[in-house]
Amino acid sequence: MQISWLLPVEPSVYAADVKNVTFPVFEECPICKSLVRLQRHGFYPRYAVVWGIAYLIKICRYLCPSCQRTVSLLPLFLFCHFQHDRESILACLRAFFSGKKPPGAFSRQLVSFWRRRFITNLPAIISALRERGWLSALPGGEKEKAIKVAERLSFWPSDPTSKVNLENRVLANFMALSF
Repeated sequence: MQISWLLPVEPSVYAADVKNVTFPVFEECPICKSLVRLQRHGFYPRYAVVWGIAYLIKICRYLCPSCQRTVSLLPLFLFCHFQHDRESILACLRAFFSGKKPPGAFSRQLVSFWRRRFITNLPAIISALRERGWLSALPGGEKEKAIKVAERLSFWPSDPTSKVNLENRVLANFMALSF
């Protein structure tokens, strides 16, 4: 299981020196819900591309002493199974839907994939934003609606202490295959 986490430092600092980052302490297992303190269980490497710069970052893992399952602490700027960071993808989507050239050196196929996935997940994203209190009227066209939602997702605040629930999972992983 992966938990989205608001990184307290910049991605470049995190990639260079993960030992000086303060990781949260979990007093309850998100899998089995037992009230035990999760133990740090090492790291696993993962590539992250932030605005065209590739980093090899380490993802912190926790082990539940009760159910013996692991939980990974995925920084919020990343998506599960995606190398490019959240802001790059959102900027690329906003530019594509606005009819502008996407920033960065993204291939046509990659942008098309991101566009299809975003449009497919758009109803779930809008629903999650509505549950969090976003009441702005949406335009009728698909492109205009996608631009407005992508802009809102760029400003989506995240609370690092909030419990993982459906609305946070949808907003943190809005590029996921399904919910």
